[in-house]
Amino acid sequence: AEQRSDHDAVARTAEAIRCASCGKPYEGRRVETTEMVVCDSCGAALQLDEAETRVVGRNPGRKPHFTFEVGTPITLEKTAYEVMGRLYYVEVEEGIHYPSYEYALYHPEKGYLWLSEEDGHFTVSHPVHLRVNIENFVPKSKVRVGREKFSVFEDGFATLQWVDGALPWTAIVGEKTKYVHMIKPPVYVDREITGKEMELFRGRYVDRDEMLSAIPAGVRLPAARGVYSCQPYVASGWIRGLGKIGAVFLVLNLVLLMYSLVSERASVVFREKISASQYTKEHMSKPFEVPHDGSILRLLGKAPLSNSWMGLDFGLVDAQDQVIKEFWNEASFYHGRDSEGYWTEGSRSFSSYFKVDRAGTYRLLVHAAGGSGYRGPPKKEPVELTVKTGATISYYFTLPIILSALLAFIELIFRGIFETRRWAPVMEEDDD
Repeated sequence: AEQRSDHDAVARTAEAIRCASCGKPYEGRRVETTEMVVCDSCGAALQLDEAETRVVGRNPGRKPHFTFEVGTPITLEKTAYEVMGRLYYVEVEEGIHYPSYEYALYHPEKGYLWLSEEDGHFTVSHPVHLRVNIENFVPKSKVRVGREKFSVFEDGFATLQWVDGALPWTAIVGEKTKYVHMIKPPVYVDREITGKEMELFRGRYVDRDEMLSAIPAGVRLPAARGVYSCQPYVASGWIRGLGKIGAVFLVLNLVLLMYSLVSERASVVFREKISASQYTKEHMSKPFEVPHDGSILRLLGKAPLSNSWMGLDFGLVDAQDQVIKEFWNEASFYHGRDSEGYWTEGSRSFSSYFKVDRAGTYRLLVHAAGGSGYRGPPKKEPVELTVKTGATISYYFTLPIILSALLAFIELIFRGIFETRRWAPVMEEDDD
């Protein structure tokens, strides 16, 4: 700030304001509530007293790239406002500069509305008189503001780097504002402390379509980057459409699965108990009949395993003693007791599905090996095999159900991704 000398004092009248620094008349817009204007010629911030102007600061360096000029008409909330003043803030964290812009919008009857811009996102706000008690500044912690609950998003310090136009208060370049930003998208509340003054602002997110309809033709908006703190999630039409399609197919596949399980008419066509002396040398089972072409068969096996394992190879042999299918399976079961109590792991049973193209007589060629403990010898447990025909392969429905569920809940998935992007910057800072 600069101190005014006696010869610098310039009378302020209702007709004209002269800059107390360079003497040039101020020709910009001002209203009765204006307390400060910025000289267009030298950038001096002029505080307006009743009889004189006083230099209280000066803009340093280059003028920031504001999206809107002073005097730009902006229609928001069905009210035609005009940009009266502009402010440029910078927050520095770990050497990185985070700029933001504020525009003082004015309407003769509605008064002031504050338009904020950050990373190409826009919000509007106005001062409110409510109580807020913030005890915890951790992101996502809850805060009650009046009768509403908000989530703390972040807190920090923003430094005023540039100001121009006319403002209803005195803003001095270099002053710091401590803020706490609380959100309940699309609404937010900011508590700001500048010097000894504390103010509370309530605002909302302004989407791009609303901003485009609010500004004059020819004014270009900056590209929005990332997800803004109070930006609401809005699902696109194609996501909602996919969700409806997925929900239909999810219900359809679940109904088909339940019907297939309820209507299953599986019958036992083979059952045999095979000893270790048989399966270690390869064992040819007794024959069994498959009554229909294209039958789905299910092989069930169980063995009295105890801290042991068994691996089995199977061959399906037709009436001409030809092996037409090969498959394998395994089982293991371990148990014990530790400091947390009794535990078990694995299963004593197994199952396999296979398809037989033609009806006829078939046999199973079985070869198995086993072991105990970690690398112990086999315990030579017998294995009991059962073959059922007319089985329903329930896992055929697994992939369609998973895909349908992903489509049905695609909006929730995208919402989750959106929320992760929203909170990621402040949660990373909190972790640090």
